[in-house]
Amino acid sequence: MYALKCAIETFAPAEVTARCQRQFYVDNYLDSFEFLEDAARVTRNLKEALMEGGFILTKWSSCKTELLEHFPETDRSDGIVNLRLSDTPLENVLGLLWDQRSDSFRFASDVDSRIVKTKRQMLSAVASLYDPLGFLAPVIVTAKLLMRETTCLNTDWDEDLDKKLSQQFQDWSSKISSIRSLLIPRWLSLSSEVAKIELHSFSDASETAFGAVVYLRTISTSGTVNVSFLMAKTRIAPRRPLTIPRLELQAAVMAVRLVDTIKQEMGLPVDRTVYWTDSTTVLYWLHVPARMRSFVVHRVAEILEFSEANNWRYVPGNLNPADDASRGLPANKLHDGHRWFLGPPFLVEQESTWPKNIVASPSEEAGLETLGPTRWVGAMSAAETIASLHLIDVTSSYKRILRIMAYVCRFAYRRFRDVHAGTERVLADLRAEFWITGGRRLERRVLGKCLHCRKLTAVPKQMMMSDLPSERLDFHAPAFANVGIDFFGPFEVIVKRSREKRYGCIFTCLVSRAVHLELTPSLNLNSVIQAVKRFISRRGRPRIMMSDNGSSFVKAAKCLRREWSEVDIEGLSASLADLRIK
Repeated sequence: MYALKCAIETFAPAEVTARCQRQFYVDNYLDSFEFLEDAARVTRNLKEALMEGGFILTKWSSCKTELLEHFPETDRSDGIVNLRLSDTPLENVLGLLWDQRSDSFRFASDVDSRIVKTKRQMLSAVASLYDPLGFLAPVIVTAKLLMRETTCLNTDWDEDLDKKLSQQFQDWSSKISSIRSLLIPRWLSLSSEVAKIELHSFSDASETAFGAVVYLRTISTSGTVNVSFLMAKTRIAPRRPLTIPRLELQAAVMAVRLVDTIKQEMGLPVDRTVYWTDSTTVLYWLHVPARMRSFVVHRVAEILEFSEANNWRYVPGNLNPADDASRGLPANKLHDGHRWFLGPPFLVEQESTWPKNIVASPSEEAGLETLGPTRWVGAMSAAETIASLHLIDVTSSYKRILRIMAYVCRFAYRRFRDVHAGTERVLADLRAEFWITGGRRLERRVLGKCLHCRKLTAVPKQMMMSDLPSERLDFHAPAFANVGIDFFGPFEVIVKRSREKRYGCIFTCLVSRAVHLELTPSLNLNSVIQAVKRFISRRGRPRIMMSDNGSSFVKAAKCLRREWSEVDIEGLSASLADLRIK
């Protein structure tokens, strides 16, 4: 990208450089022109500039065959080579299908309900519908709701779906093929004849989801009004139940963020922005300043940061296209002439025919978010009388009070400086002014009665350690003849597609401190016995094994004692004698 940018800035004209700063996405150049002559000039200059910088632009595509005639077949898109220009196929533009003949976006459906049997496959099927601009938001939100219901069941990713949810997903996927017939115009009716540009954002919420959609309204010099779909977004309501007014407020925040994103990315000279909602509670929160709960305060503040309260208007629920995003639509009911793509009918009419903006009034839901009057409750304490104030009653001379306070402050300073200073320091301060006979003996007797000084000068005691047991000092015994055993962990390990706990069993030689490690699946009796058996098979049988009072070790010791008590000692001795084993 750096080399590409340098090549454009070095070799391209100023007009081309300014356009490329916004129209390049990695190595893809996407642009739109009002006149064919401008498109031919810019593309020619861009191609020549990048060729001087060592970049060759190829795979050119356009909805105008006259423009493609300026490029040789080797520079055209792979789908156009060896084809007539009148038979241009679908072109993949940053993941979206672009029909060059009709200059519109289209969609392909590859969802096969027959292979969707698990939660993992359902997620893969829903994510396969790539729709960054939200054209299919009412259709996809229904699948998102089914996906959340599946997640709430806490089933494994590879387990079979619930029969009811599986049937609902099959019904949804059986209608998804109808989106192939959708033709969504790419052109937004922007030309030199446009006199006014407006953005209209609609938001709505239901108990399960909330969403927002933005339309571009252009008015030409002749008074012709055109409305185009720009962008939409939906979100699933959180699991924690929220009231409808709060969800409506969330949708309003989403509408504001969408408009801000569109303004930054498109760079249009927007003359007016209007926000529409069917929630009177949200309008009341925006127009009437009141002390509300933090949830409402933070979101209202964000809304008013990017918009003004006067820009918000009321729209009836039956005219709100965002209602389709919050409640969802079957794919077979979404067509080119649907209000989701064309916007509400009143947008193409004069503003005098728009829904009347109602006066915001407090509702019961709004009252639940309003905080009551604040009551201050405090505790008063009476300050103690300052000891130095009684000097004013004793004398009326300021200089005398000043000398007295100097003596007091000097004494206090020395008190804090020399407090618990030790024998030598106190004796040195005394001898600076006085010589006391037997002063050291007197000082030690006084300081010996001070508990704090005794703590400071106390000599730390040494712990009395017992002798090491004989098992720790048997240097002539082989390694691991005397063993200590303990567990450590757990550690998480990946087993297939799940995570399980594993524990470590450590055997250490009491003499040489050599270490032997064994891995156990748990801390139960069987794991301890199997770990000891593996240790003996590798290191030999120890004479002594020591452990703490862990429940696993105590249980293993009891089990071994019980098993040993059931052994026929006399028969075992006779059999070993026959084998000449003592």
